[in-house]
Amino acid sequence: MKIRLYQQALVLAVFLNIIIPAHSQTIAGGNGHSIALCADSTLNAWGYNLSGQVGNGTNNNSYSAVGVSGLEGVTGIAASYEHSLAIKDDGTIWGWGNNYQNQLGTGDNISSNVPVPAGIGLTNVISISAGWAQSYAVKSDGTVWAWGYNSIGQLGNGTTNSTSIPVQVSNLTDVIAVSAGSYHCLALKNDGTVYGWGTGGSGELGLGNNDGMMLPAQIMALTDVVAISAGSYSHSMALKSDGTLWTWGLNSSGQLGIGTLVNTNLPTLVTSLNNVISIAGANGHSLALTSDGTVWAFGWNLYGQLGNGGNTDSNVPVQVTGLTGIIEIIGGRNHSMARKNDGTVWVWGENGVGQLANYDVVSSNIPLLVENLCVPIIGVDDNENIILPFVFPNPFEDETVLKGTNAGGAITIFDSTGNIVIYQKTSEGQTRLNTGILNSGLYSLNYFDGTKIHGVKLLKL
Repeated sequence: MKIRLYQQALVLAVFLNIIIPAHSQTIAGGNGHSIALCADSTLNAWGYNLSGQVGNGTNNNSYSAVGVSGLEGVTGIAASYEHSLAIKDDGTIWGWGNNYQNQLGTGDNISSNVPVPAGIGLTNVISISAGWAQSYAVKSDGTVWAWGYNSIGQLGNGTTNSTSIPVQVSNLTDVIAVSAGSYHCLALKNDGTVYGWGTGGSGELGLGNNDGMMLPAQIMALTDVVAISAGSYSHSMALKSDGTLWTWGLNSSGQLGIGTLVNTNLPTLVTSLNNVISIAGANGHSLALTSDGTVWAFGWNLYGQLGNGGNTDSNVPVQVTGLTGIIEIIGGRNHSMARKNDGTVWVWGENGVGQLANYDVVSSNIPLLVENLCVPIIGVDDNENIILPFVFPNPFEDETVLKGTNAGGAITIFDSTGNIVIYQKTSEGQTRLNTGILNSGLYSLNYFDGTKIHGVKLLKL
């Protein structure tokens, strides 16, 4: 990047001995669904899927990680109430899920349970964010574009007219990142200044009043900012180049982390944290990552979204249990996520619709590993041995071969929703499967050899 803010971030990274991730955001949390960017630039998703926001071609909730259909070359992601967005390496935007309020930016209001070209007409996009039913994009020229619901001016173009195609946010240049709450948005410029617009009833715009704005207004109390995050329920966060954390807006559950439950309409220092390197605002809670790789949380904790082993709200930061080596954090509505430096993803909080990807609906107040995430070509059995028989090719197209099968065994292939799509008896030596009938996507193959079941993930091109 050719901007001062990135230079500041690099200085901060060197000072705190951290590594800037290759992708700006590799995990995303929505109202009840989550997305993770895999090392091969494809996506996995899970959770609430009524509007197709998981993106696997169905509208069924997913209680484990499944592949997002037909999308590769992804460099950044965003998720909100019931829609999802992704940037591809060609600078285009793709979206899926609810589109009733035009939040996909497709020129119509037709929802989709698979990714479709979104933010039509936009190219060279470097950053995206998703609000309740509106979306935002930053282009490489530093301009900001928005589309979707605009009842109170949250698109920042001086009107309250909703739109199904991107419109430019007024009076903003040299922007490098945006962060959307439900009804307000923040923008970070390359000189470290921050601007806000949309609703301001709880002081979430940080302007010293509770007024809403239909055009971006500078938060004069902030300078030298390197990261921003707008909570989905009317609060905001900023990280400065000196590693200090500043918060403002609604504080009903202690989500500002300042030791009180009093709202504030000006940025306020979180005095109990320093050496902060990443921030994430959620529904009624907040997260902060410090330079030692630990995660801290504060605010609402009914579902255990603070991850400290309890369910009591906290108006000061508390450490998330058992997490070290963390490089990225994100907050969903009532759940939280973190990625470790080994690439694994950990989740905690509400789980009523599969937000934790652990095959059940029991919430957790401590972090849990997302299993079977971005599963590689080969699999392992319960004893962590390489699975036999070998499956090839994988990814596959019209035919898949299992080498080393026994006569009289059985092969079952399940789609991402758990439905059986192929069942076939096996032959001695090897078994060929006609997989030309299957659509592109991620599948699970179980092979019963007469004694035990072996399992492996399959990717159909």
